[in-house]
Amino acid sequence: MTNVVFHPPQLPEDTLMEQSHTDALNNLRFTVAFVHCIMELAASKDPSLNTTSTTDVSFLEQSMLTDQISLLSREWSYASQLVLYIKAEDFLSSALHTAKEDIKQGQLLPSATVKQVIRRLNDMYKACVSYCRSLNDLLQTFFLTNRSSLIVSMD
Repeated sequence: MTNVVFHPPQLPEDTLMEQSHTDALNNLRFTVAFVHCIMELAASKDPSLNTTSTTDVSFLEQSMLTDQISLLSREWSYASQLVLYIKAEDFLSSALHTAKEDIKQGQLLPSATVKQVIRRLNDMYKACVSYCRSLNDLLQTFFLTNRSSLIVSMD
């Protein structure tokens, strides 16, 4: 008869933690996944991804109104992206604040997994801030350079 040796799998340290810890960690992981989706949606609204090349010369004959609509469409895409990144930033900030409070109260223990998820949340937050600043700069430049032409065409 052969002896069979059973080696139990290595369990992550979070497996044996209190339910409050597991719940808080799951909430942080959900926030990472949710914000990732928001950031993908925002990136899909990048007007530079929707450029179409045309060999038709009729585009030279477009009216000034069509040019302005096209310009506004691009800027609207920037504004849509900005709103999504701001919302993502809000979710991330809230999750990071909640994690900090949960750690202070002892409901969330600073395990290796928690540290990794918090680091990911922080990296995503920094990326959102960077995207928001860039989009804000693009929109400010647009409004400063096109303010008079937009006012004239609205009359």
